[in-house]
Amino acid sequence: MRILLVEPPSYRFAGVNWNAFHLGLGYVAAVLREAGHNVSILNANLPMSATQKATPYQPDLMQELYYAALNNPQHTVWQEIREQITLFRPDIVGLTMKLPDFEAGQLIAREAKRMFLECVVVAGGPATSTGLDTIMREDAIDFGVLGEGEETVLELVRQIESRGQDWSNIAGLAWRKEGTIVRNAMRARIDDLDRLPYPARDALLLPVGAGQSQVSDLMGHIISSRGCPYRCAYCANHTVWGSRQVTYRSVPKVVE
Repeated sequence: MRILLVEPPSYRFAGVNWNAFHLGLGYVAAVLREAGHNVSILNANLPMSATQKATPYQPDLMQELYYAALNNPQHTVWQEIREQITLFRPDIVGLTMKLPDFEAGQLIAREAKRMFLECVVVAGGPATSTGLDTIMREDAIDFGVLGEGEETVLELVRQIESRGQDWSNIAGLAWRKEGTIVRNAMRARIDDLDRLPYPARDALLLPVGAGQSQVSDLMGHIISSRGCPYRCAYCANHTVWGSRQVTYRSVPKVVE
């Protein structure tokens, strides 16, 4: 299947230059690729032209800039997103969202459905685990993935590909039944991160005219563990992961 994984452009709309590869999408892309699917990652926070200049950082105007861009369908970012969806022709669009990304994410979901009526839209990321009711109120979003996404997404894609209709046995999945949000049982944590392939960094759709040095700028961080043993009042970590368990990659795998 053709699967387009998207990071919404909230940073870029607000004038923040966030040149980072999204590791969560990289891991999901790698697992889906291993299963034989055609997967690309669209980081809408990155200009799709190497000649575009980043918006100057203006902290006092971030909210104003964000909503001005969000509500302007002719904004360069929306044009880029529509172009990439048109070129890729996805069977499935996967969105990763933090709560500040939701408004941009729901507009991408609607646009994908408008352009390709049969396209399935799946939402994941912290916002889905911490604010499921808000996410699933958007009719253009068909499924929500809770907690770690790799195994849940793979199982969901297999079911979609086989044209199955029973979503009740997919752990970690949220879906709708007769207009009511159904939240399946949480999936057990991946206890050994070495089971996962390395993130599919080459799945990232690159800006037109981007040189290798510009690509390398996006590749500067890794994840060696998941989870946190603490329960800070201000942090959603234990909600996202479903427990205070910490899991690790082995030292040789981190070095590699």
